[in-house]
Amino acid sequence: MQQLLFRDWRFALLWAIGLTAGVAAFFSQGGGHEQLVKSAEEIKAARQVTESAAPAPAPVAAPAQAPAPVAEEDEDPGFGEPLADTTPLDPTPPDEAANAGSPDAATQP
Repeated sequence: MQQLLFRDWRFALLWAIGLTAGVAAFFSQGGGHEQLVKSAEEIKAARQVTESAAPAPAPVAAPAQAPAPVAEEDEDPGFGEPLADTTPLDPTPPDEAANAGSPDAATQP
């Protein structure tokens, strides 16, 4: 983008002048920096009010006892949880009916 932006020196000069004018307008009398300072002061005052009005932290109670761990084998899967497929990967068909066609049939050329 910089190559396209600064290809023509006149456009680059116009861009630099515009940028400089924008910065000068921001920091001039009645510019945006005064509003920015006011907003920062308001935020600091609001933060100080909330920090002073914040209640004291509650005392830390003894940690609750964790429930006894349950063996994963005993748990049934919950709704939406994937089920593990535990069937062995056997490439042979379960019975002879899976083999379609008879071996006696002549093959066509």
